[in-house]
Amino acid sequence: MIDRLQVTEGVQADYNALARYHYEPKLTFPPTKVFKVVGMPPYKKHFPDPVAVLVLTQPFPEIKPRTKATANFFHQHDNAADNLKLLNTYVLYLARLITDPRYLRKGIGTMLLKKTLQQLQTPIIETLTPIDFTNRMYTNTGFEIYYTPASRKYTRLIDAFKLVGLNVHDTTSRELIDMRLDMMKTGERVFIEREIRYFLVGFRNADRFEPSPERTKYILSKIPPPEAYLIWFNPNAPLAKSVLLHRENQQQQNNQQP
Repeated sequence: MIDRLQVTEGVQADYNALARYHYEPKLTFPPTKVFKVVGMPPYKKHFPDPVAVLVLTQPFPEIKPRTKATANFFHQHDNAADNLKLLNTYVLYLARLITDPRYLRKGIGTMLLKKTLQQLQTPIIETLTPIDFTNRMYTNTGFEIYYTPASRKYTRLIDAFKLVGLNVHDTTSRELIDMRLDMMKTGERVFIEREIRYFLVGFRNADRFEPSPERTKYILSKIPPPEAYLIWFNPNAPLAKSVLLHRENQQQQNNQQP
């Protein structure tokens, strides 16, 4: 099948066509670049347009693992505006990689990622992912991975959900979670309610919530940030090499310190 598909540049409308299949349909930043998978001319009518889509946006101003991955390269100026300008010059954020559910597990997402990276002139591509099985796809494509474990406040709630048969990383549908909560036995319901109330302590206005779909939606919005940070240095971009050289120099200096 893959030999009948090709990667081309797309537009936001291509992302919109598949956005509903992502657990977070709304983008934080508007697309900077979009790439998509479509059928080659002889087979175009046999495939949807798009089959898969990849969206790149401007990077988030602060991602803690980026500091380690680049040895603080993007904090070298005293002025925050200068640091942000530097970041936007070097980095694009891989915000979405979505495949039409009818074509999952066929290597299409991997093909899209590889072909996109081959076409880019951008020095650095980075992304965050909460989904463990995608990590291998990125690392096999040349991304470095840095794990960002969540605080105990978050892991306690996630563990509590797992104890009652819910994995909130795999089950991101509020409706499915509400249905499972409604079906719980009394003991499970008391346990998870206690854990939810403990989790909500400290969040602004969280005490206004009683058990409800609105509260479930709020909790899902607070479930921890992605667990893995991934970064790719473009081997064909001189600016990427300058960041790697900076990192190497910093590591050597650190090793020389007593």
